[in-house]
Amino acid sequence: MKYFALTAAIALMSTSVSAATIGVVLTSDVKVGGNTRIIDEVLDGQNPVPLTGNETQSVTAQDADQFGPGRGTATASYTVDQATGSFKFGASADITAPTSQVESSAGSLVQLNIAETFNIQGTGDITLSLAIDGFLNASPARNGSAQFDARMRLVDQTGAFGFDVIGSDSISAKALVGTSTMIDEVLQFTTTITKSQDYLFLLGLNASASTFQKGTGNSGSANANFLNTALLSFTAADTLTVTASDPAFLGGAAPVAPVPLPAGVVLMLSGFAALRLAKRKPAHG
Repeated sequence: MKYFALTAAIALMSTSVSAATIGVVLTSDVKVGGNTRIIDEVLDGQNPVPLTGNETQSVTAQDADQFGPGRGTATASYTVDQATGSFKFGASADITAPTSQVESSAGSLVQLNIAETFNIQGTGDITLSLAIDGFLNASPARNGSAQFDARMRLVDQTGAFGFDVIGSDSISAKALVGTSTMIDEVLQFTTTITKSQDYLFLLGLNASASTFQKGTGNSGSANANFLNTALLSFTAADTLTVTASDPAFLGGAAPVAPVPLPAGVVLMLSGFAALRLAKRKPAHG
């Protein structure tokens, strides 16, 4: 098996002038008491643009109660490093000490849609993986939630239906009032390549947080934090040659070296292997 850490050892042999693209939606909005809602947003989800280097964007909306100590903040952000194939994203919302009986609210959302074309020559199995970790949290105060989902797909655009998904995996999770959830997962699928051609790889990452509070003492917060690193990787059979359309995409990632086992563990595993051989050894009569 050949191992690629979605490095563009794949990408170095680009056969197309097309580029990896990203569509972005970032929104944050806050309303404290009777104030007018404050919104900060980036809405490029329907107009993907080429990925360029290490991208970072964030939006933040803030508001203050003009008649009291109430405060509200909402932030959505992301960082994508196309050279190493790492993804970081998060959304948070916070309402502190509202005094008005008019409902205060804060909310944020981040949506990332990444697309790249891979030319795959030969026949054999390819396995794609996305390792991702983070957490969701919603404070015990009323009406708060945080949620996230991730999905990756490999698409044959020459199939019978014009957009045949030949491999996919996804995950979603949610934290409601007074709960938290840790995420440490690997999305993964294996598909058999039978045609030498271009295949479209799609990755979607979404996170949101919101809280609604009313009256003195009902502070609240929510957080969808995936600001660690999600990493893409795949293994391909020796019979396959995989080439990214954009030579810059994932060109700086280094293959992941296997971690050597401690000597004691190696000896223990050797002992287990010997026991298995002994059990399987046929009896001679």
